[in-house]
Amino acid sequence: MNNLILGDFDFIPSHLPAEGGLNIMINPIDLMTSWKRCGALANFVASFYSDERDFGKKLDANLISTIFNELMENAAKYSDKRDALITVNTKLYNNILKMEVENYARQRHFDSLKNHFEKLVNAKDLDDLYVQQMQQNIEKEQESGIGLLLLLKDYPVKLGIRFEEIDENMYKITVQVYHFIEPS
Repeated sequence: MNNLILGDFDFIPSHLPAEGGLNIMINPIDLMTSWKRCGALANFVASFYSDERDFGKKLDANLISTIFNELMENAAKYSDKRDALITVNTKLYNNILKMEVENYARQRHFDSLKNHFEKLVNAKDLDDLYVQQMQQNIEKEQESGIGLLLLLKDYPVKLGIRFEEIDENMYKITVQVYHFIEPS
């Protein structure tokens, strides 16, 4: 596998001009040593985009923060902790906010994340998948694995992911979430 794409990746191609954007780079270890930093970063991004005066749109800061926090926690959890950066890119396209997070993961994290995303994008019924996941969590006492599932199930978003093999034990993972903004 050199390159695998799942879901709605590049729903809006990266080469299209945006109305605005924000780029951030952070070390995964900074997020892992204090989970509060994921929330702080998510709140910053939400605050950055929630000012109607700049964009003339009704942006829900709580929703943006929730989506972004989930992306940051997953990137931190599934990253090579010390040797790679997490890159965050956001772009505003009229009524769509594109949030993209890139991180680097070793083989075991790649396998876990790939399996999880395949379940998400191939699910016929997200409500059924949610119930199945909750039952598995109770039976196996495992991590929840429901964050991205809840985003797809409960919010106006599209989700896509690209896995790129860097070498036999390292993968670049790019997750894109497209949030559809309600007109003001």
